[in-house]
Amino acid sequence: MSESCSNQTYATAFEGAALIYARNFERLISIAHAVEERPFSAGIWQHFPQRRKWYPTTDEFYVLQGDPQGVLDAIAGSNAGPDQVIDVIGLDPVQDDAAYRAAGYERDSVEILMDRPITPADAHIADDPRVVGALTDAQIDRLAEVWNQGRTANGYRPILPAHNTTLGLVQRYVELDGVPAAYGRAIAIDGDALLADVNAFPGFRRQGLGRAVMLALHSGLARLGANRVVLTSTAMGLPLYEQLGYRRLAEDWIYATPRREAPAGPDAGA
Repeated sequence: MSESCSNQTYATAFEGAALIYARNFERLISIAHAVEERPFSAGIWQHFPQRRKWYPTTDEFYVLQGDPQGVLDAIAGSNAGPDQVIDVIGLDPVQDDAAYRAAGYERDSVEILMDRPITPADAHIADDPRVVGALTDAQIDRLAEVWNQGRTANGYRPILPAHNTTLGLVQRYVELDGVPAAYGRAIAIDGDALLADVNAFPGFRRQGLGRAVMLALHSGLARLGANRVVLTSTAMGLPLYEQLGYRRLAEDWIYATPRREAPAGPDAGA
């Protein structure tokens, strides 16, 4: 796991939030998908033997803004597969943009790294009767169908019965009239949590369900003993997260090698 990060500059960046982001994501995705951490001097390297989620990605690198050529040299010196993602985290990653583009990477998206303390008060948030923590097998199947949106590549299934029982995982789900309406989850390691996959599904947006899921996740994390939660947000999610007490720490500029279709079959890894 990424708590062994050899790059101390990365490990301590933004009060450790960059490390929590990568480390906890590795733990979260490993519930459903194989992932291996490999030594990487410039930050954190995660290798996906069966590729990442539904995508062709073989390898993801988490690095800090400021030394793009050093990062590119470190990747070139690795045995990474052909389909890569680089998360460039910093206060102003635009300064590195030209170097990554010149090397053939495309900017896929920009997210905001944020954090918030988890306090005892969060544990006393009133339960919303619409929100549940454990899903039945039938609910898992319905949620997976909505979430997958017809995607089947790499055999990835984003929700499994194992998510009900994984140590340190808190999940919250809303289903209305038998239809998945909203979901979110967080995973904690040693008191530090990553919150991810919060979504109100089409047809159920702007009804306060995302906020209800977030509050329930905060409550669950407090009861679990977490003291801090980290997330990344798109521009759309910023108003809600800031209303809930999150602060902006850095930007995450996400680069990818040009997209190709994910190869079929379970042995598609590099």
